[in-house]
Formats: sequence, C-alpha cells, structure tokens
Amino acid sequence: MIKKSKISRKTTILIVTINGCVSTKTIKNLCNNYKIIIIENNKNFVLKKKLKKFKNVNVFFTKYNLGFGGGNNFGLKKTKTPYVLLLGPDAEISKKSVDLFEKFSQEIRDSSILTAPIKDFEKMMDSKLDKVNKEEACIRINNKISKLSWVPEWCMYCSLKDLKKVNYFDENYFLYFEGLDLCKRLKKIGKNFYLIKQIRIKHFFAGTSENLNESKKLSHWKLRFWHFYWSSFYFHKKHYGYFRSFQIHLSKFLRFFVKKNYLYLRGKKNYDYVTTKAKFDGILSQILGKKSYFRINL
Repeated sequence: MIKKSKISRKTTILIVTINGCVSTKTIKNLCNNYKIIIIENNKNFVLKKKLKKFKNVNVFFTKYNLGFGGGNNFGLKKTKTPYVLLLGPDAEISKKSVDLFEKFSQEIRDSSILTAPIKDFEKMMDSKLDKVNKEEACIRINNKISKLSWVPEWCMYCSLKDLKKVNYFDENYFLYFEGLDLCKRLKKIGKNFYLIKQIRIKHFFAGTSENLNESKKLSHWKLRFWHFYWSSFYFHKKHYGYFRSFQIHLSKFLRFFVKKNYLYLRGKKNYDYVTTKAKFDGILSQILGKKSYFRINL
C-alpha cells in the first residue's frame, strides 16, 4: 500500500510569475508536501496546463500585471496556513530546506521572516544599503544563524500574522525595494529577521528574461532599470523624506542626464542609451511625484 504524503498545515508556498516562467524543479520538489499558490501576472494560460500534472498546485491569473508586491498580496490573501514561503520564480529549493524553515520558525520565537544564503550573500546585502541605513546588514549570532536588517525578496519565509499587521507589501512599488520596505515597517513594530545558514537555495538572477529575443530583452532591462531607480527614490522619500532622497539621487540623476544626451548626440541609440535613459526617467518621475506607471508587455 502506497503511503499518502502529508500536506503541511504550517506552510504554503507562494510564487509570483510573469509570462509563465517558473522553476518546475521547485514545484516537483514541494508539491507532494505543501500547498503551492502561483500568481501569474501576465495571463499565461499555458502555465496552468504545464503545471496540471503536479498535485496541490493552484494557479491564479490577475486581471493585469500587479507587480511583485501586488502579486504577492493577491496570493497572501488566499493563504490559510500560519506561515508562507515567498519564492522568486527563478529560485530552486528542496523539501528538506522548507522543513528546516518550519523547524527554525518554532525555535527562534522572535522571528518574523527567515531566509537562506546564496553565493556572496553578505556582499550583496551590504551593497543594497546606503549611507542612510546605518545598521549592519548581517550580524552573526552563532554558526547556524545571523540576524539581518532586511530579507531579499526571492526567499522570504514569513509569519502571515506579522504581514497582516503591516498590511502586507506596499503596492506603490511595482518592482524592487518591496522587501526592504516591508522589513523596515516590520522593524518599527519590533519584528526580527534571520539568515539560516544550513538551508540551501539556488537563485538564478534575471531568470524571467530567459527565452526572450534581443528586442524583448532590451525592453525587459529598460523596465527593470526604470523601476529600480523609481523605487529607490520612493523608498528613501517614504522613510527619510523627499529632500534626503533627492540628495541621495542627485549625482546619479545628473550623471544619467549627461550620459544619455551624449549618446543621443553621437547617434548611439544602443543598449547603453536605452538603459541610461530608463534610469534617468525613473528618477525624474519620482522627482515630479508621478506614480509607478511604466509598463512594457513582454
């Protein structure tokens, strides 16, 4: 007699996708033991057929692209378990690793979000914090865990109760800085975040740009750069004030302005020009107080 796999009552896996890109290896690893919610932000109905063979997987389609934060909020409101693992679509993780997240969430009683290391994790964490953020990104506690000042968006093992307390992600962000902003708000109500060193995860950066032709890849990076700088300005404005954010971004804004105009006058409307203009336009939109409006259908 085949023993039936038990479905975890503690954890739901939540993945926001775009254009149907998702790691089927992760789905295969986890579908027998966890409920998996997929939020497809671009109505890729092929994805539902692709994942039909896997158990315990529910695919939901949004009416339009809600972005990372909005897509996760859509899924979080459908989550019934006390914990949820938010994964990037290009992240790979095993059942053993999710089991460890469950174990440590019970052992570390003051934890709100847990995450796992990747290559150059601490270097990456430090690079995303600027002079305004005085806290160390990663403080070692012992050989197993480190305390963090924030958790990267591609792997967040969260207490659903805590996310509800701060009203989930800020949907003004479309892309980038959502996790940093969420952690900032959770810290204000006394919550803590930890890196669990035993847990292993693979993250294939920019995995959503795979299988795109050159023209669409350029549009993909244009979208990313526009939103990175829009979100950066918005994050600093929200937490430190408009003038501090303006001060932080002014040198970049002027540099992008000079570079894009130089390339334009030289007739070099190439990758460098398009992406530099996108960075400039992202900051300019925030200076002018515009919403995160820029979208490209990939």
